[in-house]
Formats: sequence, C-alpha cells, structure tokens
Amino acid sequence: MAGAIIVTGVAPLSLGEGIVHEIGVWKSDPLIVLDKIPNPSLKRLLKDRGLFIKEDLNPFEIHGNQEVLFEDRIARKLENGLKKLGADFISTLINNAGIYDFGTVDELPYERIQKLFGVNALGHIGMLRAVMRVNRKYGVANKRRLRLCEVGSFQGLMPRGGRSIYCLTKGGMIDFCQALANGELEHVVYIAPPSIDTPMLHFNHWVTKAQGDKTFWENIYMKDIALYRSIFLNCNHTLTYSHFARFPKNEQRKLNRAFRDYERIRNQYLNAKEGVATVTEVSETVIHYTFNPLQRPVIVLGQVSNDCDERHYGVTEKDLEYDGDHPFSKRALMLS
Repeated sequence: MAGAIIVTGVAPLSLGEGIVHEIGVWKSDPLIVLDKIPNPSLKRLLKDRGLFIKEDLNPFEIHGNQEVLFEDRIARKLENGLKKLGADFISTLINNAGIYDFGTVDELPYERIQKLFGVNALGHIGMLRAVMRVNRKYGVANKRRLRLCEVGSFQGLMPRGGRSIYCLTKGGMIDFCQALANGELEHVVYIAPPSIDTPMLHFNHWVTKAQGDKTFWENIYMKDIALYRSIFLNCNHTLTYSHFARFPKNEQRKLNRAFRDYERIRNQYLNAKEGVATVTEVSETVIHYTFNPLQRPVIVLGQVSNDCDERHYGVTEKDLEYDGDHPFSKRALMLS
C-alpha cells in the first residue's frame, strides 16, 4: 500500500518549504502540501508525485469558530488528493503551519489572540482529525501506522515574557502530543527549534523591532522573492537602497532608517551565542525524527538554557540525551 505524506505551512522560504525539499531527496512517497500562499519553487517537485492544496490553515478564518467544518473541508480535500495520486492512506502528518506574535496578554487584540490559537493549535488538531478520519475510512489503524510530527517552538518549553499567548499555543501542543503518545499514536515527535532564519523571523525583526512598514514587507515577500532575498536575507546595500530610491523622499528616509535598524538587529541575532538555526538544519532534524523508528515519543530541542528546568514539563539538563549525529544534538524524552 502506498502511503502519502502531508506537510502544512509551505510558503516561500519557510521551514515547510525546506522540509518538502528534504522529503524530495530522501523519500519517494506521494506528497500533499497545504498553505494559503502558493509556492512556485515546489512546482517541479510536486509535478509527478505531489499535490498542492490552497487552504487557509486557520479554522477561524474560514468558518468562524466552528472548527468541525474546517475538519470536514480538509478531509474531503485530502481524500480527493489521495485518489489523484493513487495513494491508499496517509502515513505521515507533519504539522508545520505556524505564526508568531508578540505582546503581553492585555496588549494583544483579541483578533490576534484568536489567530494564534487558530493556526498554532486548532488548525493542527483539525488537520490531525481529518487525516485520522480519512485513514479510518480506508481501514487503516492510525495508532500503529500514522506518524505525527508537530513542529512547535522552544518557547513551548522555555516561555519568554511578552509572548504569553504564543507560548501557550506552543506549550499546549506539547501536552497534546504527550497525551496522544499515551495510547493514541505510537510515533509522535514534537520539534522545539530555536529561532529559524525564515520570513517569520524577518517579519518580526522588520516590523516589531525595526518599526519597518508592514505593507512594504508584505509586497516584497508576495511579489518578488529574489528581491526579498537581497533585502531581508542578504542585506544587499546596493540593491536595497536602489529599490528604496523609487519611493518619495519622506518614505525613503523611513525605509533607510528601518533597514539600518533591521540589519543591526539581524546581525546581533546571527552572531549571538544561541545563534539562529538554518532551514536546512531544522528540516534535516524533522526528517530524521519523523521517519526513523523511535523507542519512545520525543521532544527534540534546538537549544537548551538554564531556563529549561523542572518548572517546564519536568525537563532538565540531566534528562537530555546526547545525539551527536544530527544538527540538534540534544533531545528530551517525553515519556519515562
């Protein structure tokens, strides 16, 4: 029987894009990817063996707060996708879709709180329920045959101030995975990477920290990935200031100031002791722990600090096993 792999959150330059490319290298299984933003870089890979489904992975955006309808919609699309690809069931779900937001609990508008829960938690649960429903219809035992990889954040284990709602959506999914591993699914992995060099991080640095214009960032990202790389990844001064010169003088001054601050902030993060993980590093880790046999479900940590103590899910330095063969050399066992 041919089992399909499902990956969510595959926008341009994202971790999901990296995961899909790694799957293309190491696996030959049918592949279904979902995102609301099309990704031209995946067309060649998906041409013969895969399918892109355009879908907003925030249940609140589509059907208000009726998450069950989101689940129904996803299940129908996945079932149609399996038929098109000639797949018999779904072997793997990599729940990678996610968003970041910053702000204290009393500062964040309710709409942004709802979006965090929608994308980071309810959307993940709805995807899993849809996948399990399709498999049951095909007579597949989910407990034994379905692999689940939840891509979260180290802030689910080590909450930081000013991110209370975000940390709740990430930490809550660790509890969710641990409950699943206690009798519902045999292969469960929660990936808790550090900051990753993706548009999610760039947006935070440009808009939140450097006070750059949000619309400017969105227009570049959605319309010109090559220019996006030059400005937000490579900080190419010649191309960046040449592009800024097209704007009125007062806008140029704001963009110039924001870019200087953005470059300074980016360099600080890249050169910090903790560093910033690359998409390749995290993608390789996701593939390794998702597709290799596990003795038990695990949380894979991208970084460990003194803040990671017994207050956070009982994880301490002495609980961590060294795994030197893989980009993230520490992992915390979810189950004793």
